[in-house]
Amino acid sequence: MQVKSPPSDYQAPKIAILDTGLDQDHPAIMACVENFRQLKSFTDGETRDFHGHGTFIASLILKVAPQSHLYIAKVAERRLLPLNNCIADVRISIVNFTSHKLTSLHQAIRWAIDQEVDIITMSFGMTNADLGIGQAIHEAHSKNIIIFAAASNGGGNQDVTYPARNKEVIPIFSTDGVGNGSTFNPNPIKNDSFSILGEAIRSSWTTYNSSDTTALTKLKSGTSYAAPIAAGMAALILDFVKLRGESCYSELHSQQGMIKAFDIMESKRDGYNYLCPWKKVFQAGAAPDSILSKICAEVMN
Repeated sequence: MQVKSPPSDYQAPKIAILDTGLDQDHPAIMACVENFRQLKSFTDGETRDFHGHGTFIASLILKVAPQSHLYIAKVAERRLLPLNNCIADVRISIVNFTSHKLTSLHQAIRWAIDQEVDIITMSFGMTNADLGIGQAIHEAHSKNIIIFAAASNGGGNQDVTYPARNKEVIPIFSTDGVGNGSTFNPNPIKNDSFSILGEAIRSSWTTYNSSDTTALTKLKSGTSYAAPIAAGMAALILDFVKLRGESCYSELHSQQGMIKAFDIMESKRDGYNYLCPWKKVFQAGAAPDSILSKICAEVMN
């Protein structure tokens, strides 16, 4: 899906990550410093990631879409939140934000809009919808920014959280390595309940405030990690189409356009739409022009 030698006027896909910030001193992050274009904190602290969740997600996206440019919005500090109210992690997916933190979330979304990003990914959830966040999401959606959010990790004991259940957001569920739905997934909420790998994923983790300063990676599971993988895949698809003529790029560059592209790359499994582009569209030996025609035919339909 990637092009080794893009043209001189090439502009990489831009992804905004709303999470716990970034460990800029992590070796894996330092090795990709040119991919990080802007960092901004919407908390009372700095952009540094004291928890690790945001660093994990940023590094993960660069594994999937290494050409992408990342815009980091820090919207929570794990060390300032109670254990059961933190950014989504394994079995933890509810964030009971205070009114201040809710304000920071919609400010972060609007900041991402101002950066003219292509994609926003949010690996957090809350029980109740928020008007300010909904308005910011609507503004991003109206500008054809593609928004992903983690569905939640409470299994049958918890519904899909907000903002994943917002109709202008693509909710992402988790699978194991062969497409089986993860036991911690909530029930699907609509036809577009896409799932992708979210179990036993290794990525970078911060060493700040850790007794083990040699543990630069962790193995994690959750819809928190499926969502950025889906965001990275969307960036690859945008790039693939853009670099081969842009015949349907403007239509693809929207929530409905990306959903249509995902639809031809899915297999129905466990009630979810399991994304497997290598099986459905990007098979080994497939000609790029035929792949492009297939995507554009679906998106333009």
